[in-house]
Amino acid sequence: MLWFSEIASLPAQVAARTVGPKAAVLARAFAAGLRVREVLVLPAALALASLAALAAALRVLAERVAAAGIPIVPGRFAVRSSSAREDLAGRSAAGLFLSQVGVPLLRVLRAAAAVRGATLGPALRRYLGEESPKEVAVLIQPQVAAVKLGVLQLAPDDEVLLEERAATEPEWAAAVPRRLGSVLQGGDAALRAGALALRAILSAAVEEEQQGERRAS
Repeated sequence: MLWFSEIASLPAQVAARTVGPKAAVLARAFAAGLRVREVLVLPAALALASLAALAAALRVLAERVAAAGIPIVPGRFAVRSSSAREDLAGRSAAGLFLSQVGVPLLRVLRAAAAVRGATLGPALRRYLGEESPKEVAVLIQPQVAAVKLGVLQLAPDDEVLLEERAATEPEWAAAVPRRLGSVLQGGDAALRAGALALRAILSAAVEEEQQGERRAS
């Protein structure tokens, strides 16, 4: 089991290979001070932890998130996938990997096993056009007491778009993005700052990965 602070200290290529790009980028955002809640990650290549060890770690996780001032639903967790084959440019695989929300503490281990097992499904194999990924990291997060869900998009022209939907709607439900203005002028200052910081983190991760590939070649 790894904490975000441990993942953020790894080189970008190593982090992405160990816990998947989603967890690796979120760890960098967390380390940069963005309002990203702490997460416990079960690396792809490792066996699932015992229930007792996982429960103890999750209690520490919930305490850390609550201490950061982020409102959570007590005793409930979100269990999500982090695969090298999802959230890619032009190929998100949205809805094909499994995420479970509102999971009680004593069912988290079962949910983690289900998230890994979902990669064996025929729908995912058809979408990828090849054999499904064998190894998937699992992110475990305390359930946030959210009123709305949001997806922040940073367009190539520096325009910031925000998709909002009710907490009960799935993340792939249709939503009309709300324009917040340019990250350089106008729009919401806090979200602009967050978008700029996230873009810097993503750019640094890509550059570090490219440098690693050049050194390897």
